[in-house]
Amino acid sequence: MRPIILLIVTLGLFVHTAFGQDTTKVSTIEKVRELDNDVQELKDYVKSQKIYISAGAQNNYEKNYNRMLSMAELVNELNSTINLIENDKKQSSTFNKINQANNPSSDILGFKLTDVINTSLDETLKERNVSPEKAKPVKNIISNLTYGFSSFFPPLQLVSSIISGISAYTDKTIIPYPANLDGKIKHINDIVFKENVSSMDTAFIGTFTRKLGPYISFYVELNKVNTGFDEDLSKFSFFYADFVNDIKQLKGDFEKNTSIQLQNSITLQVNKIMNYSSSGSREFKHADYNHKPEITYINENLETMYEFVKIFNEYSKQYIFLVNRNIDNNKAQLKNALKLPKHNKESISNLLKKIDEEQVGTEQNPGFITKYNKNISSITSKIKELKRN
Repeated sequence: MRPIILLIVTLGLFVHTAFGQDTTKVSTIEKVRELDNDVQELKDYVKSQKIYISAGAQNNYEKNYNRMLSMAELVNELNSTINLIENDKKQSSTFNKINQANNPSSDILGFKLTDVINTSLDETLKERNVSPEKAKPVKNIISNLTYGFSSFFPPLQLVSSIISGISAYTDKTIIPYPANLDGKIKHINDIVFKENVSSMDTAFIGTFTRKLGPYISFYVELNKVNTGFDEDLSKFSFFYADFVNDIKQLKGDFEKNTSIQLQNSITLQVNKIMNYSSSGSREFKHADYNHKPEITYINENLETMYEFVKIFNEYSKQYIFLVNRNIDNNKAQLKNALKLPKHNKESISNLLKKIDEEQVGTEQNPGFITKYNKNISSITSKIKELKRN
């Protein structure tokens, strides 16, 4: 297992962010804190086993039986939780609801940026008293840009292209004038042609840009939210790449050395290995089972288990911090969308509700946060059981 470079995030920041938020986050904080405490206690427990004095074959048999059962269930829960986190990590960008708004044609916020651009242009043309003759080619240019680029340009790039298009627009008109001072035209040579060039002035461009200003600011922040989360996930994946492989190795080694297949009933398999149904008889040789290779493996790998749980604690804690921070950023950006001139309050409110529902879920279909909390509780429970043996 290579050294893990920790992300520059702290549980303190997570706690500060989460308190005062919804009860699900507070519940997550409590579970993370409890796991922190149990990991430290597991360290003390492992140290104490090195100086453990035998309390008799039968007592040791019970201890070994329970230890094998607890460790098997703990490995199973660790593997399940890591798979849960890794699957959620793969889907997080896809299900990042606010990311869907980063499309000029999306109406997820109750409006389309393409419509806002066209409406803002019409309003500016009217306010600046641009003649219909001059307005028509400008509208055609913007309409073509919007139609052509909106399917593959993100909002900021589309707006930039449109403002550049208006700035670069020129209308060239050829106007004939009499060449003579008396203004009389007798021959073709008495006519001169002059080119009249006009463009949209800076006042027009300024008015149009100011109308789009709130949307430009919104999409700038939206980009920060999206790219920030994607970068965080990439760093997290890089730092913990070995750890994901380590759980596969740990699970494989455990199953190989104990003959316990973790996808099947663990209790039934441990009962069979330890012949538990016969252990109550007077003739039962508890000492023989205490020296089985499976038990030797379990006892010799207590410290390995502690080291793995310690890193898992950091791994799971950092991921849930990133997830909760992303949810907070999503919600904050959606609330910023309520300040946009053409926002749709109902659409945005529904989207905020949907974000919560997808993270928490329902009893029949629990979301990631709910599953995470349940798994962490189970891991904490298994650590407590392991410490009792």
